[in-house]
Amino acid sequence: MDTRKAKQILEEAAKRQKASQIDFFDGSFPEQTALINDTSDYISVLCSRRAAKSYSIGLKMMKCCLENPGVVCVYLGLTRESASRIMINPILREINKKYSLGVTFGKVPLHARFPNGSIIYLGGVNNSENEQEKLRGQKYKIIAIDECASYTIDLQSLLNNVLGATTIDLGGQIIMLGTPGNIRNYFYNVTEGLTPGWSKHKWLTSQNP
Repeated sequence: MDTRKAKQILEEAAKRQKASQIDFFDGSFPEQTALINDTSDYISVLCSRRAAKSYSIGLKMMKCCLENPGVVCVYLGLTRESASRIMINPILREINKKYSLGVTFGKVPLHARFPNGSIIYLGGVNNSENEQEKLRGQKYKIIAIDECASYTIDLQSLLNNVLGATTIDLGGQIIMLGTPGNIRNYFYNVTEGLTPGWSKHKWLTSQNP
């Protein structure tokens, strides 16, 4: 083995050790911990506002990226702007700063890149068929779809026809999140137990200390 290869192996081992030492559950509450630890293929999260559902998903994605070098996670909102507003500054940058993760952020495309090659992409799909099409044919470890109670597109079609196959190769997860809403869409059916096969998480703002 040459010196360069040996150095790369040692650096990768050091990164993995650092990732294993980070306590992402520091200050978390039971419902949040349960979501982060959930390994189900399909997960739904229904919470009242300010219950930390988006922050919990941010923790879950960052933990995943640190522990799995070279993987891709995706966070989707109604629009690219809402995805950025919800996730970048108040969550991903804050977690990066708290744990000194060395994550860098870019705007085109909107993303957070980890030193080990993993990356979180952010986008909006409710009003953009073009953005939906960009998701096809990729390999994702986590796909998190936020603001689901407000989607006007066919969420079931998005999941089945666009996103479903993208998590197979990596044994990834699809997660739908939202607050209670008036639109009786696919997210409503899942969270109300009308559609089987989903691991369901629900908690209130009062349960977030």
